[in-house]
This record gives sequence, structure tokens and C-alpha cells, in this order.
Amino acid sequence: MLEKLYKDNMDQFSKSDHKIMESLMRNKDELQYLSSSELSKKANVSFATLSRFWGKIGFKNLTDFKSYLREDTHLTPASRIAATLEQWNDETYNVGELISKYQLHLERTFMNLSPETLKKAAERIMSSSKIYIFAPDSSSGLAEILIYRLNRLGLEFFTMKNGSAIYETMINISKNDLVIMFSYSRLLTEIEILLLHSQEAGYHTLLFTDLITSKYLEIAEIILYSYRGEPNEYHSMMSPLALIDLLVLWIARIKVNPLEKMQYLEHIRTKHSGLIKR
Repeated sequence: MLEKLYKDNMDQFSKSDHKIMESLMRNKDELQYLSSSELSKKANVSFATLSRFWGKIGFKNLTDFKSYLREDTHLTPASRIAATLEQWNDETYNVGELISKYQLHLERTFMNLSPETLKKAAERIMSSSKIYIFAPDSSSGLAEILIYRLNRLGLEFFTMKNGSAIYETMINISKNDLVIMFSYSRLLTEIEILLLHSQEAGYHTLLFTDLITSKYLEIAEIILYSYRGEPNEYHSMMSPLALIDLLVLWIARIKVNPLEKMQYLEHIRTKHSGLIKR
């Protein structure tokens, strides 16, 4: 991706532009986390030179460039898995390296997570009148875990269907309700609609995502970010799952009588034991 940008534009580059592009390629693994001032220092060019550079390669600014890196249409799920399998086929690659990579995912996730944000998310879930969840595709499994854990703490959820069926649920979302959304790799149209409608209807929003740049992210009230790997590799759900575990524990920590429903669950199980053979 970066190499192609370089090849397509190198003829018009100044000496400083070449330095910037070379710096981008050297630091491609951390580009999503670097600010303009940090990039200018790494490339040893002025902030103004860096600002002019984006237009030369077809972007408005750094935010626009980051969005391109995250949403490149050539990166399909199949291509990500293929890239990961190529690593596995390398005889020098081992499970330890994979574990180290997952450890990096967790480190980058928690580097961007403040205790205040997690506390705010837990308190918002606890204080909302109704909780709606929109979790399409692979994130549906994450939502199931969240619902399963929090049901045991006495919280109920309304799941939302995707496509035009989402409107049927939206008409019932009120001001003191919360909509929890999961959106990874790109923001689906339904997510954009839910975020935009929150401004009109006044409900609260909590977004689980691995995106850093999008104009719609500014609308979300609370964002729980997960780093799931580079754009061209298999995206793990380890970091989002760790976030969910932390959120559940935080809710249990602040809830009055958190074990009440779980104790009642054990009572029901004991009372009707032997009737369900599984």
C-alpha cells in the first residue's frame, strides 16, 4: 500500500517528501497512533512541509491518510487470513511469536484505555432505562458474551437487527436509553445512522471499535477501542474480549448486591435439577 503510493508519486517528490515517505514506511506499524508533530520529528521535516505533503499523495490531511490505511478495500478477510497463514508456513515461525503478537494487541489496547472511560461505560450501562445492542457479523459473538455475563447481574438487553429492520427498533429508543454498538474494520451504515439519530433522539451511545479515524466517531458518547492487528493481517478478537471482561467486572464492582441474581439462579437450578438432561 505505502510502497505503491511511493512508486506512483515519487517523480514529483522533493527531497523532504522522500524523507517523509521513507519515514512512513519505516514506521508503518505505528502510523495510526502518531500525531502530525510526532511524524514531522521522525521525518526531520517541518510541520508545514508535512502538511503540504498530504495533498501531493491525494489526501486532505493526516486523518484522511489514516482513514485510507484502515479502510483500504483491497484488504478482505480472505487476504488477511492468507497473510497470516504465510507466516505460519514459515518454518521459523512459532506459537511463541503468535502469543507475543497477541500480547502487543493487548498492550496497545490498554495504552488507549483510561480507567475513567471504563468507569463511565459501566455507570452508563447501570443507569440506562433500556439497553439496546447492535452487533453484526463476527461481533455477534462478543455481544452474546456481554449479554450472557450481564444477564446474571440482572441486566436485560434488546438486540437490534441489521439492514432496514433497524428502523423498527429505533422508533422505541428513548432519551434515557443506551445503544451499545460493535463495529470493527469499518463503520457500517447502520452504525452511522444510529450515531446520527442519537443527536436527534437524545439516547446514549457506547461504541466498541478498532477504528481511530472517522467523522462519526466524534458523535459517539463513549468509545472502547481495541487494537486487533495491522490492516493486512488476521484480526483477533482477543482484545475486544478482554475489554468486555473488564467492563463486566467493573459493573459487578459498582452494582449493589451483584451476587443476588446469581444466587437466585443457583436456587432455580437446584429446585429443578434433574428435569433438563444437559
